[in-house]
Amino acid sequence: MGADAARLYGYKAKAVFQHRGYTSMTGVQYVSAVNRYVLTQWACMNLDLPNDGDDPWSLNTILSLRSGEAVGPWKLFHVEKKWGTGNCGPSIPSAWFEEGGRKMWMIYAGCWTTSDYAFLVRPLRPKLE
Repeated sequence: MGADAARLYGYKAKAVFQHRGYTSMTGVQYVSAVNRYVLTQWACMNLDLPNDGDDPWSLNTILSLRSGEAVGPWKLFHVEKKWGTGNCGPSIPSAWFEEGGRKMWMIYAGCWTTSDYAFLVRPLRPKLE
C-alpha cells in the first residue's frame, strides 16, 4: 500500500523487505512443495558504475529469496548478475514447481528498453531448502 493510502486510511505500514538498489516490482508466493515463501526481485545495476564495455541495460540482476514466514527474514537462494537486457517483472508461480521444489518455472516480461515485451517462461533449478 502506498504512503498516501496508508495516511488517508490510517494504516500503519512496516517494511518487511529492504535491499537498497535492488528492490523493484515484486510479489511473494507461498510454495507448498517446499513449505516456503518465495520473493523474486530484479534491478538494473547502477548505470553510473564502470561496466567494462557492456551495455548498461545488460547489467540487469535477478535475485530470488526464500523464507519460512511471509514477512521474512529472507535468505538469498538464486542470483543471476547478468540476467538479460531490460528483462523485468520476474515471478515464480507457486503452482509451477516440480520435482518436490527442485525445478521451478519463472515467468517474466521481455525487454522494457525495446518493444519486445512478451510473456516469457524459463526453467530454474536453484537449491531451495
